[in-house]
Amino acid sequence: MIRINLFKAEKKEFEEKPIDQEPEVKEKKRAPSGSLILVLFVIVLAALAYVQRRSLLGERDQLDAAQQEQKRLQTALQQLELVEQQKLLLEQKIALIHQLKLQQSIPVKIMTEISRSLPDWVWLTEASFEKQKVHIKGRALSNNLIADYMSNLEKSGVFSAVNIISSTQKTTQNSQYMDFSLNASYLLPPELQPPAKTTEQNKKGKSQ
Repeated sequence: MIRINLFKAEKKEFEEKPIDQEPEVKEKKRAPSGSLILVLFVIVLAALAYVQRRSLLGERDQLDAAQQEQKRLQTALQQLELVEQQKLLLEQKIALIHQLKLQQSIPVKIMTEISRSLPDWVWLTEASFEKQKVHIKGRALSNNLIADYMSNLEKSGVFSAVNIISSTQKTTQNSQYMDFSLNASYLLPPELQPPAKTTEQNKKGKSQ
């Protein structure tokens, strides 16, 4: 009796060479790796764009702050210039008022000094003041007294260039006296004197 093992034959039939699926597996493994790199690249680009945008916004904020500070400083500078101009005008007004007060006191000072310098037996009949020139008329018992008066005026430090204009002897009711006239220059106080010209200003004046 002959037996045939059909199961083995069938098994051999179905035992075929396995198909090589390794390339497909490799391709499938490579595909997720490329996608991950692409995703990472996009993320990096987005992060760089975000950082750049934040940096740009920060610089813009700094620029706006700098512009606002510049405007504030410019406004403060304009206000400071206005205050300086007002201060200068106020100083000029004060100086003008002071000068006017000094000029108003000049006639009083002149009259005080010409009266204080009078020797005994000398009388004034007239006194006038114009452009720093003082004109004096009076009477004295002698020419020596007139000379003493002129000397006193020069020593006062208020007058200079004291000159006699005339001296005439007159007689009235058995009395004689000298009728005199003289002039002098009034010395302005330092605060009223015009500023002295410098050497450069003198050269410019000569060249013109």
